Amino acid sequence: MEQKNIAKPLSEPFLHLKKQKDLLFSTLPIQQQLLARYKKLLGNTRVIDLLYHFPLRTEVREAVYTLNDIYALLKKNPKVLMSAIVEINDYETPKFRSKSLRIHAFLDDGTPVKILYFNGKLPWIQKLYPLGQRKVITGTCSLVRGVPTFTHPDYVDFPSLFKLYVGSFPVYPLSAGVSQAALSTTIKTVLENYLPDLPEWIDPHLLEEYGWPSWREALLNLHSPTSNKDLDPSNSKSYQRLIYDEIFARQLDIYHIQRKSRKLRGKSTAKNTTLFEHLKKILPFTLTHAQKNAIEEIYKDMHQNNSMRRLLQGDVGSGKTLVAFSAALFALESGFQVAFLAPTEILARQHAAKILPLANQLGLKLDLLLGGKSQNKDGKKARQRILTGESQLIIGTHALIDESVIFQNLGLAIIDEQHRFGVDQRLRLIEKGDNADMLAMTATPIPRSLQMTLFTDMDTTFIKEKPAGRLDIQTSLLDKSFLKKVIESLGRHIEKGGQAYWVCPLVEESQNLDLAAVENRYSELNKVFPGKISLIHGRLKSCEKDTIMQGFSKGETSILVATTVIEVGVDIPNVSLIIIEHAERFGLAQLHQLRGRVGRNSLKSHCFLIYDPPLTDTAKSRLSIMRETNDGFLLAEEDLKLRGGGDIYGTQQSGYAIFKLAHLSRDIHLFHLARDKARLHISTNVKDSPQLLLLRVIFKKYETDDYIKAG
Repeated sequence: MEQKNIAKPLSEPFLHLKKQKDLLFSTLPIQQQLLARYKKLLGNTRVIDLLYHFPLRTEVREAVYTLNDIYALLKKNPKVLMSAIVEINDYETPKFRSKSLRIHAFLDDGTPVKILYFNGKLPWIQKLYPLGQRKVITGTCSLVRGVPTFTHPDYVDFPSLFKLYVGSFPVYPLSAGVSQAALSTTIKTVLENYLPDLPEWIDPHLLEEYGWPSWREALLNLHSPTSNKDLDPSNSKSYQRLIYDEIFARQLDIYHIQRKSRKLRGKSTAKNTTLFEHLKKILPFTLTHAQKNAIEEIYKDMHQNNSMRRLLQGDVGSGKTLVAFSAALFALESGFQVAFLAPTEILARQHAAKILPLANQLGLKLDLLLGGKSQNKDGKKARQRILTGESQLIIGTHALIDESVIFQNLGLAIIDEQHRFGVDQRLRLIEKGDNADMLAMTATPIPRSLQMTLFTDMDTTFIKEKPAGRLDIQTSLLDKSFLKKVIESLGRHIEKGGQAYWVCPLVEESQNLDLAAVENRYSELNKVFPGKISLIHGRLKSCEKDTIMQGFSKGETSILVATTVIEVGVDIPNVSLIIIEHAERFGLAQLHQLRGRVGRNSLKSHCFLIYDPPLTDTAKSRLSIMRETNDGFLLAEEDLKLRGGGDIYGTQQSGYAIFKLAHLSRDIHLFHLARDKARLHISTNVKDSPQLLLLRVIFKKYETDDYIKAG
């Protein structure tokens, strides 16, 4: 008789925690039609997302009962918020659309009060302010011809609730369609009905030493601040507690990955070096000393039985791709397949274009696997070749991680611009090869303090030497009044046969405006240089971007106007001038990446940073550092000092976010503390407690139910 595989039931502690997890990750208790608005604000529509949406500041609402109260408050602060109880007396509808609808009311002492609404509809006003009834109103008040006047009150409620509108209150970040009043009400509902009292996961001695509250108390405190000091991450005990939680969860993940990797036996993927020796013979140049050292380190690592987890750090233009291709040859010659993962189609196509001629000379079969409709037919054939092992080296985007891609014998995963991929994505690719070797690359140098904290699961190889003949890029700072002279200089440059990039900023909050800006710049430059200019941005179709880049690479156009779509990996040696407009909008890391698109030949290259004055002190420092040095490692350290570590490697324009609450420069003591505690926990515990598993879920935002298993 066939036995059924019956799942082991969850033990009581795990079952309890699973219920709490389900509660925290349930959908917000709001109307269905409002979910889209909250998703825009929070990034998701779960209870946990709202709980971690903290106030920016507090505001004080003063109670007023008489005209003298109003006079006294306005004398101290014209913008003070007031809460008053008024009795509704009459409505005054405007004769013209430009005028406001007025509500006439009285304070309890008989003082007349006016309430104004622009574009207010009378039926709505009559429902909100019934004649003869008393109402609480809260908002700013001004004296108009001696009469206290409230314009568009923030809150209107029943007089019995007056005390709820007097005192200090949190002010939350908002987005279109979500009001402060509605958000506050939703948060109050969630705190009262969806916030569990979880078992403590932090060492009680640590809580006592730092005076930290419980997880539940910390959230309640941050949503009920009495002053702005309560919302200062540097001093608030509640904030510090939650920041520590976040870092601790991250460190636990890192050490769990390390332990898992060490337990699993890897593959010795580097045995022979025949292909590599052949590569050196066909290269038209000699490898740099730094490249040779890096390749030697990687070869030794791949030759071990344990899986390689190595991070290759190199400045822009230092030759990382060739080092990675050499590593690929070691795996290929041992009979394994190699996956080369890139974050964008442009970068994947460029890697393929650079590597294909070398692969052909070495007799290797290469495939390019991209996502999207354009890859439907070709992608199906490529996936079949990958499955059978016919395809040896596969270059692609996120499509490589898809479940439909099955490797016959994956031995090495190369991940370019690794900070653009999550830990889970990297692991999914590695696991396709049964614990394959991994070589991650980044052209954004990682400060040592950040590397020690965030990437302790990987060994590091550095390339700090540029190929022979490369010159430093001369960087100039110019305010926008020099724009005409910059265009004249651009004209002289292309007359001599040179090519140039003109980069316009793309800021997330205003993509439509910025798209118009880049199109306007293209239109204006096209009048000066007709037929010599092309335009590229992220909203073009893949085939269009590919055609434009190929045309520019072949010299069919002399100027490429672009958004930051060219930031990473674009390598066209003939381009020796880049002009970056509104440079003050960019972070140091991104400016350095963009500047690195030039200086890829033996010619002197130039970078013009055009800014719009006046500049903030931080922007001045950032642009001055760019002018003074071409050293990406030095720039990374300076960037960390200027901006902190919270968003350096996040998803925003200025960098790439790992943490929601923590900032490396501000919270460095908590990083060290959490790292030590996580290491101690991993070394003395076989399994996490259910509380710690839930902690990791909270900060990794898993949406599946397999995060917890019976002990």
